[in-house]
Parts: sequence; structure tokens; C-alpha cells
Amino acid sequence: MTDNYDFQAALRENDGLVEQIRPILARQSPEVASATVAQLLAIFVAAPPLREDALRLLAIAPRN
Repeated sequence: MTDNYDFQAALRENDGLVEQIRPILARQSPEVASATVAQLLAIFVAAPPLREDALRLLAIAPRN
């Protein structure tokens, strides 16, 4: 992340992506939806340039 990284803006953008993905996952079985989310997480955590950012995002407090 850069020094001028806007974490709140990133969270808002993230919320938009989640809302786009939610209906796709909702049509799947819980097992398929969970496996899909796990695979996406693995891709981001395993990619060295994204690892630090992904781990930092996982550490944020849950929102309402």
C-alpha cells in the first residue's frame, strides 16, 4: 500500500464488489460458495505482491 492509500475508499469499493458477487454465490450450495470464497482468498494470500494487503484486510474488524 502507498502512503496515500485511502482504506475507507477501498472498503466502500469492496462492498460494491461483494454486492455484485453475492447473488452469484447465493445460487450455489453452501459447499460450492465456501469453496469459491476459499479459492479466491488463497489466490490473494498466495500471490506475494498481494499477500501483505490481503492479510491486512483479513485483520480488519467486522462491520455491521
